[in-house]
Amino acid sequence: MMNFLFKYLDVLTIADKAMFAIFAVMFVLAVIFRILQENKKKHMILYSLYNRLFVGFLVTSVVGAIWAVMRYFAIPYLGIRFVAVLIYISFLTWFAFVVKYLATKFSTEKQAWDQEELKRKYIK
Repeated sequence: MMNFLFKYLDVLTIADKAMFAIFAVMFVLAVIFRILQENKKKHMILYSLYNRLFVGFLVTSVVGAIWAVMRYFAIPYLGIRFVAVLIYISFLTWFAFVVKYLATKFSTEKQAWDQEELKRKYIK
């Protein structure tokens, strides 16, 4: 039974390696957004934007890494490429909501925040 569940896949295709690389790049982007988030703790609008990006990229890269392990060990059903496509589709759906937020609400929230900070600066 263990051989059935964790059978070693002899040949990983170029597509598999490309998907592994995309998930690795997403993890690096998550780390970058986390660093940016830590640098913007006082600016709540940018902090929340970087937090959204951090969480989305991190979750996608971790789920992708789990898929990559399942693909590497040729675990049936969970290691198929269709699961990776579902992961990418869910990422793109999440990313569409982030882009919608950036296009509609972000600029007005940022301007309001900057004006409030300017008021606080001169009140002190």
